Amino acid sequence: FCRSVDECPSGMLGSCAAGRQGVACNECLPGYYESGLGSCNRCEDYDILPALAVVIFVPLVALSLVFVEGTHSHSRHATITVVVIAGQLVAALQALSAIQQLPYSLSGKLADLMSFFSMLTLFDLDMIKISCFMVNDDPVTKYAAQLCIFPVFALFTRILHRAAGLRCVQSYCPWNRVSLDQLISMLGSILMALFILMTLMSLQAFQCKNNPDGTSAMLVHPGITCWDFSGKHLWMMCLSLAAILAYPVAFLSLACWAVFKYRTIVRAGHGMTALSRYRFLFDRFRADCYAFGLVITCRNLCVALIPSLLVAQPALQVLLMGAVLLFGVLCSAGQLPWRTRAANISDIAISVLIQILIVGLGPLMQLNKDEMNVALLEELLFAMVILLLVAACVCLVFAIYRRFIPPSKFAMFLSHHKAAAGALARYVKMKVNMHITSSVFLDSDNLQELDQLFEIVRSSTVNVVVLLTPKVLHRMWIAGELASAFAYSVPIRPVDCVSGGWLCPTDSEIETTLEVWTAEQKQSLLVCGVSVDLIKEAYRAILQLPFLNMPRFGSDSKKAEAIVQIISGCRLGNFNPIQPRAASSYPIAIVCNHSDAEAVSTADILQILLQREYGVDILIPESSDDAWMAKGIAKVSVVLSTDTLLEAGFASTMVALSLRSPRPSFFAVNCGFEFPDAAFFAMIEERCEQTQQDAPDAMHFGKVLTDLYKEVLMHLAKPFVAHASQALQNQQLREIRTNMGQLTHDDVMERVDSQQLKRLSPQVSAADETTRMAVSSMQRGFTAAFAGLAMRDSGGHYGAKLAFRSVRYAGKEDDSDHDCDLLELETSSQGRLPMSPSADLVALVRAFQKCKKAMMEAGG
Repeated sequence: FCRSVDECPSGMLGSCAAGRQGVACNECLPGYYESGLGSCNRCEDYDILPALAVVIFVPLVALSLVFVEGTHSHSRHATITVVVIAGQLVAALQALSAIQQLPYSLSGKLADLMSFFSMLTLFDLDMIKISCFMVNDDPVTKYAAQLCIFPVFALFTRILHRAAGLRCVQSYCPWNRVSLDQLISMLGSILMALFILMTLMSLQAFQCKNNPDGTSAMLVHPGITCWDFSGKHLWMMCLSLAAILAYPVAFLSLACWAVFKYRTIVRAGHGMTALSRYRFLFDRFRADCYAFGLVITCRNLCVALIPSLLVAQPALQVLLMGAVLLFGVLCSAGQLPWRTRAANISDIAISVLIQILIVGLGPLMQLNKDEMNVALLEELLFAMVILLLVAACVCLVFAIYRRFIPPSKFAMFLSHHKAAAGALARYVKMKVNMHITSSVFLDSDNLQELDQLFEIVRSSTVNVVVLLTPKVLHRMWIAGELASAFAYSVPIRPVDCVSGGWLCPTDSEIETTLEVWTAEQKQSLLVCGVSVDLIKEAYRAILQLPFLNMPRFGSDSKKAEAIVQIISGCRLGNFNPIQPRAASSYPIAIVCNHSDAEAVSTADILQILLQREYGVDILIPESSDDAWMAKGIAKVSVVLSTDTLLEAGFASTMVALSLRSPRPSFFAVNCGFEFPDAAFFAMIEERCEQTQQDAPDAMHFGKVLTDLYKEVLMHLAKPFVAHASQALQNQQLREIRTNMGQLTHDDVMERVDSQQLKRLSPQVSAADETTRMAVSSMQRGFTAAFAGLAMRDSGGHYGAKLAFRSVRYAGKEDDSDHDCDLLELETSSQGRLPMSPSADLVALVRAFQKCKKAMMEAGG
């Protein structure tokens, strides 16, 4: 068979269109190129221009991608929308090229448009007149060149990436350095957008169509006889098998591994690396739909396989193609997986339009009415009708079954006192959902009506986890939840959430506890099937159970161990707690009152949510030493709760962050905070005056602290309710992120180039260690000073003496312009000298930074 009548016009046997030769007029004569109208034209000198344009255009595209990847947009969501819609359009064009391979009888503008899309999306090298560069118009050589386009592009992009990191290049083109993970993500995005195209090209050698004489020929190159292992088809199959392994198989394997290992990677502390390297799979989708990239890839694989494997069954191709696209529309409409609303609308609209196009092209299809095609199509349609009836009956039977035997919808029910453990319950749910896929009940998310609360415990819960805090047993609704679980044999897992241990009440205390309820409250419980006697019996049974422990003030690793113990105690699986890794830099820090358990849980929740939003590591400093020694802090989120400003650790941490250079930006988050008036700041100054005799530095420290508090409180504090519903928290998180703004490139990079530090002299390394010791000692002085201020103690004395002396830099003797002063620390064990840490620390930091800059300019 021939590809078209234009290539094989009617006439004498073996005659071809002008400039063509070979079996089925498949090739052009030497020195000729495809004209696109069936014939081949002679190559002229100027026909080299299209290929030269491509040779120039491809490097420019690679250079532009490297530059754009290193440029940080001010509107990340807008950038994601543009990239997603562009990828959807590219995928739609490839789907049209797959549909164009069906035997439609097209003519006029539609035929020209579909042919253009097919050539454009299949990397048709005849568009650039590639035959003019070849001795013979060889299909094998063309096919090999097609398959090598993407590897050559990736190699050239990698060379540009390496060149962009050279110092001599950055001095003339100061763009932001693109990391290797970003480069991998960029190439992955291109390959994912062109996945249909690469799969179609990889399967070309196996797309064979039957000839009238009983043989078969390649669909794209009908001059090559299929399964002829002594001819060109053998080379085509070898290239095709290599391409199948390199493109669809390799990419799909990588996508499956990344998706199925995503939770493990995040739990292992490498979540930021996973989000950066595999951003092409996860970044464009919502956090709860992170696996949708694999769904899109599988859908595109089916779109490419259907026309490649069912060449002889065109009617079956149409049926299956419509089913695959319809499945994709249902998934997108049901999940709305894309991160922006415009991307979801675009995906659904494009898929629906392609469906309409397939239906509209149905009457234009040319089919051979042979018995095999008709019989197969009739069998499939009959099976679909039977399947529809069976599905309806199964749904009806299942609905009746669930009417009498409701499912256990929630694997875990969190029973807690909202005032004492509302934030902790939210934190536990978020952490548990990182390990298991089962639902966890939290009243702020799942409860619609209070009268359904006990029914959920009885019929839809596998385990009840009660967070034991002071006065938790005084709450009537918690009493009803525990009594309902006890009455219906639902396992109860008590968790001790009190520092120092939860005090178990005695029988007399239980009697006293229940007496605080009014008669109306007891009647409300009785209406729901919960009596006072049942509550007493449930309480006594719970006190006999083994308690799990949740260290609210513990480290992240201990909290992770507690979460795993809760999951194991509920028999939901065995997981190994993985210690969180220590990041090299923290662009964002969250400061809270570490003496308030709910404030700590709120900070933990914000840490998880902001890490998902920004994709960077976030620090919660527990002391001023942590705040000072952490690298790269650019933004500070201040969690304001009750009595936060009077907590000594909070104050010293805030001052330490404010004295960093460069100084970070502070953003307040209101978590039930009452803003102070002028009398509050007057009280701090008064206490400073009272402690000035015992701590001479307290007066200066108090001034620094009051100025910092006024600066933070001057800006609008965005609200955040830790025990609110997930929808409300997402809305509040968007407001918080809008207030904090985007992270720039400088924010996410370490403030000092580690490669430059390695090239510095040993004197600079010694100065680094000296300064670290001095800063740590000064911060301990800060904490002591404020402890004396807040608690009216006689603390605040400083046990170390800082002696500054000028030391000349031992650099080039003839280069006096780069001399600078170093600061050395000398400890003195004689006497306790009060210092002024705030003023000395600022001077120390400025002098040391000036020294570093001068030494770097001197060449190390």
